[in-house]
Amino acid sequence: MLTEVERHPVGAVVRAWNLVEQVAKQTAEQDEMLYTARAIARRLGQRGAISDDLVGVADKLWRLRSRIVHGNVVPTEEAAREFVTAAWRLATGLRDAQRVTSIDDGSIPPDEPTL
Repeated sequence: MLTEVERHPVGAVVRAWNLVEQVAKQTAEQDEMLYTARAIARRLGQRGAISDDLVGVADKLWRLRSRIVHGNVVPTEEAAREFVTAAWRLATGLRDAQRVTSIDDGSIPPDEPTL
């Protein structure tokens, strides 16, 4: 996605957010499947599964992504690069929250490696 930033900054932002949404859906509980990644991040934050900082990142990225896809803002290459990097950080945090939740509920033994 970082290579796409130079050619298509808007496309890079949209693809990065789609990745966040995909990971968030994998983390979500069944009753949360229709929620946005932002809402899922907020719920995970309330449960203590992710930091308040990551909840803030989700909120900021969601607002910025909305402004970009609705044509209110055209990101510079640098802004798109920062968005993609922050989206990866968020997706990683959401993925890690899924792993912690799975360990907590017993579906993954804590000493077993996962991919």
